[in-house]
Amino acid sequence: MKLLIRFRWKYFGLIGVLGLLLGGWFFGRFIDEQENMVGGWLIAQGWVIYRDFFLHHTPLPYFISSLLFMIGQPMGWWWRAVTLLYVLMVGRVIWSNADHQLQPSIILTGLLLGLAAPRLNLNMYLADSFFAVSFLGSVILLWQYWQFRPARFHFTLKWLLFFWFVSGWSTIVAVPPFLVLLAILFGLEYRRKKSWLTLWQASRKPLGWFLGLVSIFPLYFWLSGALNDFVWSTVTYNQQYYFPLRLAETAGERQWGAFYYSYLRFGSLIIEQGRLIFQTALTFLQTLGGMMLAVSLILIAQLTRLLLVWLTTPVTTLAADALTVLAVGWWAIALSLLWRQRWQLLLVMFVLSGLLYMRNNEVFHLSVLFLTLFWLISFWWVSSWQQRRLPRVFFWSFVLLVIITYFAPSYLEHVRHRFPIITPAQRQQAQRIKTLSQPGEKLQVVGGDLTYYWLSNRLPAGETIIYYPWFQPVERIRQPLLTTLTEQTAQLVILAEPFDRELVEILETNYSKKEQGLYQPLK
Repeated sequence: MKLLIRFRWKYFGLIGVLGLLLGGWFFGRFIDEQENMVGGWLIAQGWVIYRDFFLHHTPLPYFISSLLFMIGQPMGWWWRAVTLLYVLMVGRVIWSNADHQLQPSIILTGLLLGLAAPRLNLNMYLADSFFAVSFLGSVILLWQYWQFRPARFHFTLKWLLFFWFVSGWSTIVAVPPFLVLLAILFGLEYRRKKSWLTLWQASRKPLGWFLGLVSIFPLYFWLSGALNDFVWSTVTYNQQYYFPLRLAETAGERQWGAFYYSYLRFGSLIIEQGRLIFQTALTFLQTLGGMMLAVSLILIAQLTRLLLVWLTTPVTTLAADALTVLAVGWWAIALSLLWRQRWQLLLVMFVLSGLLYMRNNEVFHLSVLFLTLFWLISFWWVSSWQQRRLPRVFFWSFVLLVIITYFAPSYLEHVRHRFPIITPAQRQQAQRIKTLSQPGEKLQVVGGDLTYYWLSNRLPAGETIIYYPWFQPVERIRQPLLTTLTEQTAQLVILAEPFDRELVEILETNYSKKEQGLYQPLK
């Protein structure tokens, strides 16, 4: 009977995870996702990324996207299906290796992932989606190896390397955190075997396969004559231009670089939000004191009012902002580790948190940190429940309630509105582009939306396929665009953001305005 109940619980839990994922997975749009779509379309047209057109992310999502175009004429949901299949694959790998004690934690983490997916853009075909899910899978596998399955070193190493391959070739930001995870894995195995030779013998085959896979893209770009362009776009540009122009806000951050920026920002967040959290906790305790007084005086009406305030105010206060929710989860885990005197785990958590906070200009960049916190909170909530530690159960339940209170409204709104991946307005604009140009003529987008190339079946006029304000100081990106407009290489120009005055003057000198934001060359 107990086995039947356990089976049903797991069965309904997994169905719940799948239901949450499917409920909001195939709706919503985001420009970064559409960059990945169009990058794949251009590769499928025979263009070499980084040499023939500029994008600054690592190439794996673009090449997977190109496969969809080689298969057929993909619709927006095809890319979402790819991300969903990847999530399910990672889940299958984790579940197949999971000890029965960890399965409830995995299900709870999956439920939180499904609930948070629309807010964190995890459902979208983004580099951060692959990174977040891969890192979550790696953390859980490493946790299982450490706590329950130390004999499965080879299995754990193999999948950590695979997840690192997927993440690192999706976003360069993934490289340092995975190095930390691998260092932890090797350290744990060495502590178990006490032999570097044994460790090397167990690791060399997976590492050999990993190095072979990693070399595929550099070899491809070398053979295509695009290796220097690849290095400049993914490493040099991100380090010398994207970080100081897009992320860094002070001279110190620009001088000391991304790691200084990341740990400074993360430390400031933890301190600032920590004040709010502890002030809320103090108010919570003071309200409890008022309730005790109301009980002693038998003031039922006052007791009811105070009880309502006591239960709802802390949750709504702490669930008001994504960064506050992030800090609540982090502080909850940190305090738990401090209480247990797990200093090494606390240090590892701080190191990884800083690395995972390297891009914080938008919430979806923090999805990998959120998912890691979801797992740790779920694990300790389930562990406290299994051990019947009621104070701990209450503590972790409160943290979970804050998380659910924040993410549930965005999930419900996302499901209710069901915004399309490709909007009718985009399709209408693509149709106007087809009307104003002929097949084979070139298009240039300045700001705005990359999907117009693909939807109108018009190739870009030059290597600068899109132009944002933070591209303006980068002559290697800006100059080809100015040349395109001066020489009238593009038969149609879409101007969405007139932030570059010199560029607009060149455009208006060489092109005439046909419709709002659409320009054709002067005859």
